[in-house]
Amino acid sequence: MTERRYVVLDVDVGIDDALMMLMLLSEPSVEVVAVGSTHGNCTAADAALNALRVLEAVGAGTIPVALGPESPLDPPHQASHVHGHDGLADLGLPSPKGSITGESAPEQLVRLGTERPGELDLIAVGPLTNLAAALALDPDALSRYRSIAWLGGVSLAPAEALVNDYYDANTLSDPEAARTVLSSDVPIMVIPIDLSYRAILSDEQLDAIKSSTTPQARFAWKILPFYNDFYEPWIGRWTSCMHDPIAGAIAIAPSLSTHAVERSIVLEPYKDRIHAHGQPQPIVGSPPKCIVVDADVPRFLDYFVERLLGPVNPVYGRE
Repeated sequence: MTERRYVVLDVDVGIDDALMMLMLLSEPSVEVVAVGSTHGNCTAADAALNALRVLEAVGAGTIPVALGPESPLDPPHQASHVHGHDGLADLGLPSPKGSITGESAPEQLVRLGTERPGELDLIAVGPLTNLAAALALDPDALSRYRSIAWLGGVSLAPAEALVNDYYDANTLSDPEAARTVLSSDVPIMVIPIDLSYRAILSDEQLDAIKSSTTPQARFAWKILPFYNDFYEPWIGRWTSCMHDPIAGAIAIAPSLSTHAVERSIVLEPYKDRIHAHGQPQPIVGSPPKCIVVDADVPRFLDYFVERLLGPVNPVYGRE
């Protein structure tokens, strides 16, 4: 991965968001420019604090973190059983030294795109609340980004209910925001959850992270056991799905994608919830999005572990 990328993150920092951040902060060809928090895995306020914690853990605490709005739902969707009430496994981690900026996350998206049009890659791995709000502030806001990648949705509406069910949390947490962004003409690469559910760490990869002494691996191993405990009944062994990390990796290295299609994405009822489903035929009013339906998952997993075991990008300096 040699192409230089300048990245803005939109994250609801739970466990897999933190893992994605650690991976990206260790990629020498990527510079994380700014972070915006959103609700989802936890509150937007907790997500902002967690983002600061992750950045400071690897000496990147100078990266600005902007706070996004809280959930519009009453009650909000919550995922404490997956990520802990605080988003990071309820470990009681120390408060970060730094603070959020005075700018909102949607305002930050608008400003950065205006200041650096065509330069920045936006990686969104939470509900689309901030992106929809940015469009409300400026209909051209997202079009100024070099690329936009989002983790969410299902690549194709299932013909029947699935046995091993998917849970499209990023759509469910703010359906109206998802509808707004996915029905816009903004080009977006979608990494669907039916792909990310396949990105499962092996026992050997977990052991490598556990044994490593890098700051990224040490932080990862603090939070991974809680995540593995949640996924163990679903997967059948003590491990977890790297949802956000595979989305972030494909965003910065599209060659990891082995099959992508253009499909309209529509919000539809699914069981007791709402999913964003790719459609077999074009839908009027839903411009097609690029959906990554397959990827080199083994190569991604090796890359992910390699980054956690390697040095942090020196561009951030060490605090």
